Parts: sequence; structure tokens; C-alpha cells
Amino acid sequence: MISCISAVPSVDLEIPSTAFPYHVAVSVNGNFECGGSIIHQSYILTAAHCLPDARNAADITVSVGSKFLSEGGTIESVCDFYIHPLYEHVTFDNDIAVLRLCNELVFDENVSAIGLPEFEEVVEEGSVGVVAGWGKTEDLSVSPVLRFINLVTLNESQCRLLTEEHVTTNMFCASCAEDGMVCAPCDGDSGGGLVVDQKVIGIVSWGLGECRDSVNVFTQVSKFTEWIECIISQSSCEIIV
Repeated sequence: MISCISAVPSVDLEIPSTAFPYHVAVSVNGNFECGGSIIHQSYILTAAHCLPDARNAADITVSVGSKFLSEGGTIESVCDFYIHPLYEHVTFDNDIAVLRLCNELVFDENVSAIGLPEFEEVVEEGSVGVVAGWGKTEDLSVSPVLRFINLVTLNESQCRLLTEEHVTTNMFCASCAEDGMVCAPCDGDSGGGLVVDQKVIGIVSWGLGECRDSVNVFTQVSKFTEWIECIISQSSCEIIV
């Protein structure tokens, strides 16, 4: 989960069920692994590193339509999944994957898609976005209810300095939008989207340390928009990498 250490947490445990209708839970072999974002009636966006144990699509399920991790909503089967062909599990470069559901989702107030950025759209410094997730909280247990935190994007030089140069051009950084907060995604938050202006501009990818870092690293979705749209259109996507 989003780990927030503060006398006045900005995380709201009683968010309405309709607050994040695009956010889903991704499970592998029956175990909750990550978050994800609905980008189409049949497609989910998540992180590649969320799927190391998935041998085939039948190993993956997606829970949609509920703010609770283990109740409500529906569980959807996955018929295919696409890990970016240049994904690097050591550096987390190109940490992005797309899941194709077996059945199209029926959109309503609890289930809907989030928009994609334009290809190569720049992530502007100082943009404030929101990340939701069910990952581990301060007591290192998975949250049973969806939580969220507001983050602000950093410029490239800040990102490189704070991550000891471990970022690539396919990544960007964000930190807490509120002064005095220490917050970071933790186990279970990976794959979730950083949303700015109703577009998923980033995917929770990695951070330094034990869920206490004030800087979070995201896959920059705009670097992969053409690849994502190619998959959705069911075209040959081998050259769009």
C-alpha cells in the first residue's frame, strides 16, 4: 500500500466505492500481487514485474468494481497477457504489461476506463496526481480497503540525484505532495496508475529501501502508448518497442 508516516495521514480509509473505478486488483495463481488500471473494456494496464510467476494467462485473474480487496465486485479471467519485449527485470526498464480479459467489462459508476497519454507526451514537473492501492501499510499488512495518496512529479535531474542515477528515460519520479509527509508505494501497490487529469501517466514500478522513501519511480506510460494501442487493435506489435 501507500505507506504514509505522519501525525495527520492524508490517506482516507472511507473513500466512496466510485472514487477509483479504473483501479483493479491483479492476482496470480490465486494470490493478490498488484494493482492495475482499466484502459479499455477488455484491457488492463499493469507492471511487468507483477507477473513473474504467470506461466500462462489462466494463472491471472483481475478483480474489478470494489474498493475492498476481498469482497464485492467481480473476478475476471485473463485470456492473454503481453509483457513488454524489452522489459529488464534487473533495472525495471520497460516495466509495463497489458492483460486481455476473456470477457468485455460492463462499465458503470464502479467500473470504467482511465485515459492514456499521447505518445511521447511530456510528464510536466510539478504535476499533482493520485495513486491508489491495497498494498502494505505502516504495520506491513495488506490493506483490506483501497487507499490513496497524492504525489507531485519531479524533474529529471532531481529524479537522477535522488535515485543515484538508477532511472532511465522510460521512468520518472514523484514524491509526496504534502510537506512533512514520508510516503511510498509498498508491496501490493506495484502496477497501479499515477493519474493526472484523468490520464494514467505512470505505473508504480520501484523505489529504494523499505517502503519509507519519499521518492517513487514510475514507468512513463507515454513512452509506450503506441505499443499499448497496437495491442488493443490486435495488430502486429513486434516493431513498436
